Amino acid sequence: MAEAVIVVAKGIVSGLSSVASEQIKIAWTFGDELKRLQGSLAMILDVLQDAEDQQGSKRAVRRWLLKLREVAYESDDVLDELVYEDLRRDVVTNKPMCIFVWKQVCDFFSLTNPVLFHFMMANKVKQINQSLDQIKNEGFVLGLRNRPVGRITVLGQDIYETDSILDSGPIIGRRDDVSKIVNMLSSMSNQHEISVISVVGMPGLGKTTLAKMVCKEVKEKNMFDVAIWVCVSYDFSHQKILGGMLESLDRSAGGMSNIDAILFNLQKELKDKSFLLILDDVWIEDDQKWRELKNRLSKINDNANELSLQKRDKANAIVVTTRSHRTASVVETSPDHRHNLEKLSKEECWSIIKERACRIGGALVSVDLEEIGKEIAEKCGGVALLASVLGGTLGFARRKEDWLAIKNSDVLKLENNDEVLPKLKLSFDNLPFSLKQCFAYCSIFPKGHVIEKDQLIQLWMAQGFLHPSEEIIWSEEGGVAELEDVGDKFFNGLLSNSLFQDVKRDTCGNIKTCKMHDVVHDLAQFVSKSELIASKLTSKLTTDPAEQKKTLTTAISDHVRHLNVAYDEELVPKISEDVAGKLRSLFSKVNVFNDALRDFKSLRILNFCDAMINDLPTFLGRVKHLRYLDVSGTSITELPQSIDRLFNLQTLRFMHCKHLEMLPEGLGNLVSLRHIYFNDEKLMPVQIGCLTSLRTLPLFVVGVEIGCQIKELGCLNHLRGDLKICKLEYVKDGEEARGANLQAKTNIYKLIYEWSSKRESFDDDEEVAINSDTDWSYTSFNYDKEVLDDLQSYSSGMDELSDYLGETSNLLRQLTDSSEYSDRSYVTSKRLHHEEVLYGLKPPTSLKSLSIKNFRGESFPPWMWRSISINSTGSDSFLLDNLVELNLFNCMNCQSLPSLGKLRNLKILAIKKMNNLRRLGSEFYCSYNGGVFGVLFPVLKELTIEGMETLESWLDPTMFDGTRYSASVGDSTLTKVFPCLEDLTIGCCPELQMVPMMGGLPSLQTLKIYSCKELISIDDGLSASTCLKKINIQVCPSLEHIPSVDRLSFLTELKVTKCSGLSSLLRGISDCTSLENLSIRDCTGVANIGSLDALSSLRILVLKKCEDLRQLPHGLGSCTSLEQLDIIGNFNLHLLQEEIRQLPSLRFLNITICPNLRTIPKGWLGRFSSLKVLTIGGFSEELDEFPGLSSVGCLPASLDYLLLLGWKRLRSLPEQLQHLSALKRLEIWSFDGLEALPDWLGNLSSLQSLKIHQCEKLMCLPSAQALQKLTHLKRLFIHNCPKLSGRCAMESGPEWFKISRIPEVIIKNDD
Repeated sequence: MAEAVIVVAKGIVSGLSSVASEQIKIAWTFGDELKRLQGSLAMILDVLQDAEDQQGSKRAVRRWLLKLREVAYESDDVLDELVYEDLRRDVVTNKPMCIFVWKQVCDFFSLTNPVLFHFMMANKVKQINQSLDQIKNEGFVLGLRNRPVGRITVLGQDIYETDSILDSGPIIGRRDDVSKIVNMLSSMSNQHEISVISVVGMPGLGKTTLAKMVCKEVKEKNMFDVAIWVCVSYDFSHQKILGGMLESLDRSAGGMSNIDAILFNLQKELKDKSFLLILDDVWIEDDQKWRELKNRLSKINDNANELSLQKRDKANAIVVTTRSHRTASVVETSPDHRHNLEKLSKEECWSIIKERACRIGGALVSVDLEEIGKEIAEKCGGVALLASVLGGTLGFARRKEDWLAIKNSDVLKLENNDEVLPKLKLSFDNLPFSLKQCFAYCSIFPKGHVIEKDQLIQLWMAQGFLHPSEEIIWSEEGGVAELEDVGDKFFNGLLSNSLFQDVKRDTCGNIKTCKMHDVVHDLAQFVSKSELIASKLTSKLTTDPAEQKKTLTTAISDHVRHLNVAYDEELVPKISEDVAGKLRSLFSKVNVFNDALRDFKSLRILNFCDAMINDLPTFLGRVKHLRYLDVSGTSITELPQSIDRLFNLQTLRFMHCKHLEMLPEGLGNLVSLRHIYFNDEKLMPVQIGCLTSLRTLPLFVVGVEIGCQIKELGCLNHLRGDLKICKLEYVKDGEEARGANLQAKTNIYKLIYEWSSKRESFDDDEEVAINSDTDWSYTSFNYDKEVLDDLQSYSSGMDELSDYLGETSNLLRQLTDSSEYSDRSYVTSKRLHHEEVLYGLKPPTSLKSLSIKNFRGESFPPWMWRSISINSTGSDSFLLDNLVELNLFNCMNCQSLPSLGKLRNLKILAIKKMNNLRRLGSEFYCSYNGGVFGVLFPVLKELTIEGMETLESWLDPTMFDGTRYSASVGDSTLTKVFPCLEDLTIGCCPELQMVPMMGGLPSLQTLKIYSCKELISIDDGLSASTCLKKINIQVCPSLEHIPSVDRLSFLTELKVTKCSGLSSLLRGISDCTSLENLSIRDCTGVANIGSLDALSSLRILVLKKCEDLRQLPHGLGSCTSLEQLDIIGNFNLHLLQEEIRQLPSLRFLNITICPNLRTIPKGWLGRFSSLKVLTIGGFSEELDEFPGLSSVGCLPASLDYLLLLGWKRLRSLPEQLQHLSALKRLEIWSFDGLEALPDWLGNLSSLQSLKIHQCEKLMCLPSAQALQKLTHLKRLFIHNCPKLSGRCAMESGPEWFKISRIPEVIIKNDD
């Protein structure tokens, strides 16, 4: 509590000093009283440290602190009124045309005579001084001594800088736990119902971290198509969980409240997909509520897949993390599906502490500190969170005395190791007091909330928690840092202490979001409970409106200053006048004003983000202390005109306000506004150049009207962060562009320059549209196209191509759809205009990210590539030397690229849709004449080249006259290109004939090439890219060969699709000992896959539509880890070798549509002891029965699903199937000669689902007696079986009585 009072009082003293130094004119008659107020607060500060020490044992001291806090807040309000009046006077003085403002403000005070206002303020200050005198006297009576608090801890740059290791460090001690849960999930894949695993453990053990590690591993192993994460916490509502699932799949669907609508959209998103749902931090003991949720989840998946073959290799699963064993017993599928998370060992806790302390402290732990640290680790009680947080604290405490003080703390002496919160508070107690209130305020957010870093800093700023005093200085010039920089330091300080986690960064490395661990959130609630409430008020308390109001108002103490109110159903919470008058923060999803906004007189923050409101009160401008206003995501149609009187307003957010048509006039009066957020072009404020305090302006829309021209940016030199400037065609010339003065805006790190396009831009996320099976013959084999489409979708989890629609040529036509003008001279003028404007938009040297879109000039400006100086090392310096990311998009007329190879910090480069570019030559690498030498693109990690219609050649600068450089040339070393490149993507370049590998890219991890129809070869050197993990080549029909991949020992994935020019697969594949996924699809010319010897890690092998393939690859029996084998549509395959029997790990087998296949090894099925899914059929028309099913009775009990694809000559089902008593799902396709299903189907006693597709002559089901034996049968699905469908018609069909007892019967015939 004392920390809060210290910060408030300190801020008031600093503010009063500012008032005195600026000689505010409004203090005509009470300047002496203000000085007296300042002196009283300074004296009280001196005894606060003693009060803090005594408050735990003396109730009178606690009451004294409460009284002091009330007076301090009142003082702050009075001071703020004086500042407001000063700002108001400045606006009126500097804008004589805005006389209406003076009248309105006078009306606001209801005091038309300003002298009366000064008299009123003088009385308020006098009353406060009297209260402070009384408080001082009471302090003397209590015996509080003068113990100065001391200087605020200096926030050194070296301590508060964080790196990726701090928020993504190594996970210690949980590898075995991950393996156990992953194995558990793997063993559940044969379950038809959704399986549930519970992870149970005390707070802070690492349940959430463990779940994230599991999620990462199942993604890497492709065990599920989709992994969905929902943080549940105490609010176990179906709307929240299902809505969270939908939002994670489709961000645009956020905010949907109707359950039916959510379920409908989930069905679309999850169609033909298996999912892993992780529900984090669940608290539920209501069995019925859980069953209802699980039933809804089951229907989502079932309904989405009614008319297609499900991916039977991947069942759905849920992982629940919880502290409660009761919750675990409610949710888990079986007691065997519970994982109890154990505590870490002392050694593991010490490893965590040491890693954190070393990273923050910047030095190794000395021997004497290590002994102390190990004792502290033992007292962590095996709790990972506690070890991490204490490690952060110890990293700041560099002296032995500090470590001993923590070790000897009474809190750590608690014998009950389960008491995490008191021990965690030890870290809070050791924070600088300037951080304590910032941390406590974070409890305003609900548990699991994704906290936006910039928003959090702006909230701290609005509350006055960021004090730019002389004691917090770290700039080299010795000046006071910006408030935003102070907030950044505070944020990094809390992050370094592990009080924040799950940090997400943008491409430039800047932190964008974070979360708080649930236990850390509990701590924040504990230390802020006297001032802050974040709760959910429900209408279930009572039905009496009077009682509701009484309950809701009396539940909130008038000591509360910060309130986050959620609601349930139709209830609108009521806030009493006493509470409203003191609130400084209000977060709400509904309108709580109740026509009494004037009661919220102390409000600093009003957050209506995503609230269900349609308008704001007209008198919003009366809340004169308001500094933060957020109405994003609401349905408001206008902002009230009175908003122009919020002279203290610092942050205004109105993102995603679809119904907001225009802004009120007079926003230029908001002289304190530092941050404005909007994303609708029509809502850009006019004359934004008047807002000279602006730091954040995400979007500027250029217009021709006065107040919308680009010169409005000229005076906004404090802008920071990212800025998008669009409609640049309205900039008159280069001189006008220079008026934006962008080069002086050194705090901007991301710029987007955009000219308008006459059509919708190419979707950056869309990669390619690939021809659907145009060369596939359906009529030859008498299979319905839908049947084959469904069969082919079986393995589409491994095939991104299944989602692509349309022709590649269509995409290319879209990419090259030019917006050229018919008048050539006009076009030439337009090009020159674009070049002049871009030349004038010279950015600051500090820029980290630059995007240029729809530029119609022929060349880029010199500032992008020309050297500006020689640095101390003798190397050239460039204006864009700090650039990390560069995107060039739709620059249709450019014939060459700027020289970028010498940009020393460039990590991400994307070049898309430059359709006049024919060659990537030496100018792309550097601007020197006479050759290209040295290290080029020294740190580039991602290179994307897409949609380049005319690109024909790409220079390899390591080659000279066809020969690779092999020695140094003059004073220059051997040329090196892309030494750090990790991800290379080349797509939709139809004229490109060769991809250079620069002699080998040593850091390359992912290579993707698609839709390059003239590509003949990939340059040698692939095998030198020894870090390569993934190769994906799609739709390159002219590609004749792929270089050898020998020495690629880290390669895990190789996919080749629609490369008809290939006759054999790449050489050296047997050397790829880490290969896990090999997929060859639609490569009609491939006759030889190569040897698979030594590929013991291979888990997935897909051979689909390789028409010249006559036999399976040699060495298949060596693939002892193979889990999935798909052999589909290989027309000339006539033999399955004996080696196929030697696959002990096989779980999913699909051998279909191989019309020349006649022979399958005898007894082969009995060898597959782990088989769960079998899809088989579509063999030679000459066969009268299924080959190779003689051993089907030996199939293991693990077999869950069987699909049989027939042909014309088959008149009965294989009798061997009657022995599959453990089979749960059976599908029968295209048995054209079958007239009746046999009675022996009744022997399939475990059968739950039976589906019959396209059996034209089928008329009869098994007998009623046989079907009655199928006691577990829940679903019968009959599709395109015309005779049987009529006989099974409800109530009237002769077969209906046999199936009427089955819970779900679906009969469908396509027209």
